[in-house]
Amino acid sequence: MNKYIIIIVSSVIGIISSSLLVAQEIKDLEQFFASTHAFSCDFQQHVRKLSGGTIENSQGHLDIQTPLSIKLHYFSPDEQFYISTGEEMLFYDVDLEQVTIKKLDSDEKYQLPIFLFTNIDNIKQHFTLQASKTVQGSVYELQAKDKDSSFGKIMLYLSQFEKNIILDRIVMYDNFQQVTELQFSHFISNPKWSSEYFSFTIPVGVDVIREQ
Repeated sequence: MNKYIIIIVSSVIGIISSSLLVAQEIKDLEQFFASTHAFSCDFQQHVRKLSGGTIENSQGHLDIQTPLSIKLHYFSPDEQFYISTGEEMLFYDVDLEQVTIKKLDSDEKYQLPIFLFTNIDNIKQHFTLQASKTVQGSVYELQAKDKDSSFGKIMLYLSQFEKNIILDRIVMYDNFQQVTELQFSHFISNPKWSSEYFSFTIPVGVDVIREQ
């Protein structure tokens, strides 16, 4: 929120009211993370140039569980898996029959925006946060504190569904003048998974590459 020295009392009241609204909206985001320990959803992903023009469209399924468990499955245009429990990231390209396993240090984790959505403290640590209200729900603008971050700005769109706050959409602006938008559907809050759900058995016969 821009800060100006306002003398007119009515304007002061307006600023105070707006500040309280922003505080409440951020509290709503905190509530989302506090009440959502896991979620499962389908998604449509659209990557485009900032100047206009589609680069790629894809679709898939996403599962996340705190603190750092992630399973991302792209169905198309190419079938791929990204799976992590925080210590390493496993990438499986089905068509190439290749698995790449990369260890993740603490800095690398949060260069990957998907890890931000496992904990609101991750967001507060790496981004400044502004909130606003729309007819559909709440919008959060995240500006990266680190200028070398892969994504300079991320927009989060939340809405109320029955008794739950759900994540509708994410829009990410990277340093290559590209915009990545994920539109979520069939959102399920706090699904129950087995302890082995985020494990991955490497298929027989595929190439395995380990990166440090």
